[in-house]
Amino acid sequence: MDKTISDVILPRNVQICATAEIASEQVAQAIAHEVVKKTSKGLPVILGLATGNTPKMVYEQLVRMHKNEGLSFKNVISFNLDEYYPLKETHPLSYHSFMNNTYLII
Repeated sequence: MDKTISDVILPRNVQICATAEIASEQVAQAIAHEVVKKTSKGLPVILGLATGNTPKMVYEQLVRMHKNEGLSFKNVISFNLDEYYPLKETHPLSYHSFMNNTYLII
């Protein structure tokens, strides 16, 4: 049985995508699936939101799903995994301000 390098190194739940856009769409779809599944049972959904450029396309896809497909975040609780110390959350360069101004106020 021949194995590829991805069979040996990568866990089974890791997917390699051709582009960051495709990967972001798939991650956003997985998050949306969990949001719908849990909220349909009346359960809250807790999301830890990472900083940096990597997750930005995922967040943009989630906003698109909310605006265009009606994905509800009514029962979603989010928190930022990182913050710049000692900036207050109201400081324009804080991650809290960035998330609120960029994604959360839609």
